[in-house]
Amino acid sequence: MRIAARSLLVLGLLGVPALGSAAPVGASVEHLGDRKASRFCRAVERFDIDEVGDPTTAKGAAQTAKELRKLARAARGKTRAALREIITAYDEVVDGGDAGDAFATADFASAAARLAFEVGKCYFSKLPDIDLPDVTLPDLG
Repeated sequence: MRIAARSLLVLGLLGVPALGSAAPVGASVEHLGDRKASRFCRAVERFDIDEVGDPTTAKGAAQTAKELRKLARAARGKTRAALREIITAYDEVVDGGDAGDAFATADFASAAARLAFEVGKCYFSKLPDIDLPDVTLPDLG
């Protein structure tokens, strides 16, 4: 369960940017200038994954919850609600609950997916616009 909980958090905070880093070969990139990042996106940029502890121990879960609270302060709406749900799961572990029970819920998975989506939006919004090349397929008839 330790690996699954950490994987969800890492996916949300680190894995999603990798999805946007690959552009097709030959694609032209046109940068449209710097866009002002939202408060949440700036908080994501400052988030240090090395500060995240072992989610299966009370000490590690407390450390992770502390770091996630920093993100939650910068978040709004559904993103803040998702972070609160995730923090609640970590707080359960801090209070002596089983990590498997805390992280293996539909609410936690949904919140982790929401967080991954919102973090992904932060990274994708910083990417330049990509113009894909015109490709003509041969006539097979």
